[in-house]
Amino acid sequence: MNAAKTTGKNYVLGLGATGLSIARYLLRNDVDAMFFDTRDEPPGAAELDELWPDAELVIGKNTLPRSIERIVTSPGIPDSHPLIKKARESELEIVSDIELFAREAEAPFVAITGSNGKSTVTMLLYYMCRAAEMTVYAGGNLGEPALDLLQKEQPDLYVLELSSFQLQRTAKLPARVAVLLNISLDHLDWHADENEYRDAKYRVFREAETAVINRTDDAAADYVSDIKSVISFGLDEPEEGHFGIRKVDGEEYLARGDTLLLS
Repeated sequence: MNAAKTTGKNYVLGLGATGLSIARYLLRNDVDAMFFDTRDEPPGAAELDELWPDAELVIGKNTLPRSIERIVTSPGIPDSHPLIKKARESELEIVSDIELFAREAEAPFVAITGSNGKSTVTMLLYYMCRAAEMTVYAGGNLGEPALDLLQKEQPDLYVLELSSFQLQRTAKLPARVAVLLNISLDHLDWHADENEYRDAKYRVFREAETAVINRTDDAAADYVSDIKSVISFGLDEPEEGHFGIRKVDGEEYLARGDTLLLS
């Protein structure tokens, strides 16, 4: 890799699958960049060298290049990292790959998050859409990085699994449907505290057209109060238009309102 200084305006923090997807995205848009990783032998370094031979890869040096105007960061770089702190002090824009995806995606997308079960729900919805003969791509925090999905033919729908890391660094997320399955304490080694982790999860609802919430999460109802279409689920008996469990003649059914769907 060329060790010479570049005049990059984007500083991509973290390689791996997400970092390489960011590199491909920036190349497609003819945007200069430099790359950073904390690891001595970062995964994806050889691929980056092949993809972008003149790009500079910085290893472990916590100094912001003067030419940088924007930080694009992978989920693996925590907010406590010195480069993130310095970028904030310098009032640089800090974005995730999901922020870049949301700015460019022309097809609607579903955003799915939660402490547990989000991969299962993401793939379940993907296969439901396939069964309905829709063109659908799934990715984000699982499978293909979100930015790589933009290289394909425009689908009817994108289905994205999103982590709290990605959500925290996404300024605008106009999801057609936003889903928050549940919240249990996790990733407190990455987030500053429990409140920051929860706020990152609830952030999925901010610009959504429709919200899907867990009825046992009282705070979720507050976060979706301005959304016209809200669907809830739970293990209790559901009201009309919502999902839950009904017991009929001693047998339990998944139900939508009074309609029994599946025993």
